[in-house]
Amino acid sequence: MRKAMVFLLLVMILVSGTAAGADTDVSSLTDDQLLKIYRQIRAEAAVRGLTLTDSLTLGEGRYIVGQDIPPGVYLITCISTGAEDLSRSFGALGAALDGLDSQSGTSYTDIYSSLGSAFAALDEGVGVEIVGDYGTVLRSVHLKKGQSAALTLEGKVALSITDGSCLLEEK
Repeated sequence: MRKAMVFLLLVMILVSGTAAGADTDVSSLTDDQLLKIYRQIRAEAAVRGLTLTDSLTLGEGRYIVGQDIPPGVYLITCISTGAEDLSRSFGALGAALDGLDSQSGTSYTDIYSSLGSAFAALDEGVGVEIVGDYGTVLRSVHLKKGQSAALTLEGKVALSITDGSCLLEEK
């Protein structure tokens, strides 16, 4: 009798441990049910102070929400623009010309750096668009380096980045 009780207790422990560690089959859930559970998990993680995703660095391109980026509320920050890269290239070209023509007394570095800075000052910054069905632009914003904007990415949309790169952080 005692052995039977120990055996029964052991089976109960194994079954409860297996049930607690069992994987949940989410493939049978509808999209709405899955998103509801996802939001509940995110909310509980936020209460506990847990970070579920790292920030993403996005270069120029189009990113599909639900495929490349999980749905959610984000803060997007410009980390570089195409004009800044052009400005650095102008400065490097001026430095190269200074190296080739050191006798004229002309500072090509200063001239070309100023020209590159002028291009950077005229630049609108990184283009960020939320693109819906059939290429419809639902929201558009331009960010200069260091500027941020809040984005809500849900449904069948894409995030398009042009003329630079951005940091995408979940809020």
